[in-house]
Amino acid sequence: MVVRMIRSAATVIVVALVCAAVALAGCGVDRRAGARRVPVATGSDGSLVSCPVAIRGLGLIAFTAKGRLELVDLASCREIELATGVAEGVRFSPDGRWLAYSRLVGGEPAGPVVITARGGAGSSPLGPGIVAWSWALRRDVLYGVNGRGQLVAAAPRGRRRIVAGRVGGVALSPDGRLLASDLSRCEPPQTELDTISLASGARVVVLRRAGELATLAGWSPDGRWLLYWAASQCSASLAADGWPLEAVPAAAGGRSVKAVAHMLLFPDFLTWCGKRLIAAAGPSR
Repeated sequence: MVVRMIRSAATVIVVALVCAAVALAGCGVDRRAGARRVPVATGSDGSLVSCPVAIRGLGLIAFTAKGRLELVDLASCREIELATGVAEGVRFSPDGRWLAYSRLVGGEPAGPVVITARGGAGSSPLGPGIVAWSWALRRDVLYGVNGRGQLVAAAPRGRRRIVAGRVGGVALSPDGRLLASDLSRCEPPQTELDTISLASGARVVVLRRAGELATLAGWSPDGRWLLYWAASQCSASLAADGWPLEAVPAAAGGRSVKAVAHMLLFPDFLTWCGKRLIAAAGPSR
């Protein structure tokens, strides 16, 4: 699985690559079109040229190109056009049965819209006003954050429920049971990192400090630590020089903060190799 967290007012982006279903983000989709099955052809438009025997068991690839949402079935070497329009962020459900994507409304992502991986009418199970969303890690459940800062959950064809209120920048735990929420604010500077149970909505305050600002960087692979960048004030100039990266036990109430490194605030400058953290650390810009 690949997980990428981007900090904003209430944002999480989680892209799951599952063994038999790979989602590739492209230029997008909006309006449903009649699903049609067409042979994959050669050409200069990037169409699949052939399906060697070696790749026949790799399943499905969904992508957006030239305003179309398309699905390539590698087993049959066929392409299915699912929809046309404007969208982004195509993602398979964990079992590969569903596809979800964000519509673009006025240039901003909204959604998600959910369809079966074989096509069909779309639905919006999380309801309106969703500003960020993700599939659960192991179940066909969608989680979204709406404009009021509420965490909403729904199955593709099920009822939606409000899991918790007051949710900020978020990241799913490696076991998929908890959500880390960053409610830090600039004026006056205050750090607050919480964990929220996705089953019950119960909240635990992991770290709360006055006079300091945090930006959530994510979880350790074993789920024991939350990583974040710390600073004394909101400043784009200071952020461009990097902030200290620190770690706090996810259940310790902030009593044992560990300094990790000084680095720029780029999530893709961090990666894990087993239990070891690899960070692009160093001096300022």
